[in-house]
Amino acid sequence: MFRMVSNDAPIKWPVTIHTPVDGGESVKSEITAHFMLLPLSEAADLVGDQAFLESILVGWDGVQDEAGNPLPFTAENRDRLCEISYVKSGILAAYFECSSGAARKNSRKRRGTG
Repeated sequence: MFRMVSNDAPIKWPVTIHTPVDGGESVKSEITAHFMLLPLSEAADLVGDQAFLESILVGWDGVQDEAGNPLPFTAENRDRLCEISYVKSGILAAYFECSSGAARKNSRKRRGTG
């Protein structure tokens, strides 16, 4: 049975980023985004707008600067990261996967149960 509860805490969700490299290849990396799930009425008004990213991406784990140091989550760092098109694509894809209630592919394997 489904229990309807308020969702006012961020949900940590994996984000896959495909960084393009020479030769038509990409390097795959993963970060963990902290997403706020928006009500559909609010999300519909914001999709495609910078305010949408500001509303849904409220934290992260696994993001580093060029020297390999952890990059703290700040509004400025979020905006800089989301200016990178392939990062923004990964974040949006992960958010829509998360908000749809879809189970992450290979999640059993990831937890060591598969």
